Amino acid sequence: MKKSIELSVSKNISYPLVSVITPSYDRDWIIQQCIDSLKSQSYKNLEHIVVDGGSQDRTVGLLKKEEKSYNLRWISEKDAGIYDAVNKGISLAKGDIIAYLNTDDFYFTYTVETVVDVFNSTDADIVYGDWVNLYYPSANLELLPWLKFSKYDLLSDYNLPQPTVFIRRNVFEKIGNFNLDYTLVADNEFFTRAALAGFKLVKIEEVLAGQTIHQNNLLAGNSSSRVTALEEGIKYRQYYQKLYKISSLYLLLLRLKNRLLFRINADFKILQFFFSYSGEKPHCFPEFSSYLKTQKISFSRIKMIKYLIINLLFQGRYNKSSLVFIQILDGFFEPNHENINY
Repeated sequence: MKKSIELSVSKNISYPLVSVITPSYDRDWIIQQCIDSLKSQSYKNLEHIVVDGGSQDRTVGLLKKEEKSYNLRWISEKDAGIYDAVNKGISLAKGDIIAYLNTDDFYFTYTVETVVDVFNSTDADIVYGDWVNLYYPSANLELLPWLKFSKYDLLSDYNLPQPTVFIRRNVFEKIGNFNLDYTLVADNEFFTRAALAGFKLVKIEEVLAGQTIHQNNLLAGNSSSRVTALEEGIKYRQYYQKLYKISSLYLLLLRLKNRLLFRINADFKILQFFFSYSGEKPHCFPEFSSYLKTQKISFSRIKMIKYLIINLLFQGRYNKSSLVFIQILDGFFEPNHENINY
């Protein structure tokens, strides 16, 4: 969003306070990126609450240094894990809209402004969007397009992209905070609980947040954590499936539908690169190539995308820069390319 939010009768409604909660423990090496993304927001009616778990590194000193530079509040004390820390932050939050952003996540400049505009113009209870993975230290980007979900979709092995999610305060007031029985998927359980309770989900077709992927990510390369997350996911999904009397066949059909839509959405994002940047921003080519490398794309799909772009070029969008898109796609036709499924 590149425009200011329109004023309505009530200033409080037009410019609600947004509370962003960040749980932290010994993250002095990466939390600055998160802080800087909050400081750079175009939307200024914002508070940042850092709930530190008693860090032994330089985190507390960094927070003391930053607390006067923007609307930052923080505490540092032992907690019972990430979701306990987030729940503490919710109890401290004063905002009408609440989000939580991990230390290795970040927003873009217009993220909060864009989200507030959607809350002002719709009856959304929960807003979310697309996101990117930023790989450290290579700085490669992976675009993660998401889908518009119905309430039952969240029971079919699909979740909301947590770094992009913003929630009205009244949702917490009506259904409670994060369930501490879940150590790794309490956010997914909460989103599912909220959706099934009838709160409205609204998807924004914009990239709202990024996540830095590094060797210390909670789930990265840790098989025991992955197993725990899988088991916890099965537990809450089975509970809600039984509670709301939803058939297994229906959930299977939803799962198949969403897998197909995610593939179609990924193809659409490839074309979006072309439509948005062709001939205008050559610096996007490495990003486009990086995105393709992260996708497991079938030979037939990438062939279809290539010839669709060629047809568009012949219809009047031809220029020398656009040929780079074709050259990048051609690189994926090499025999036994690791990203091609034949």
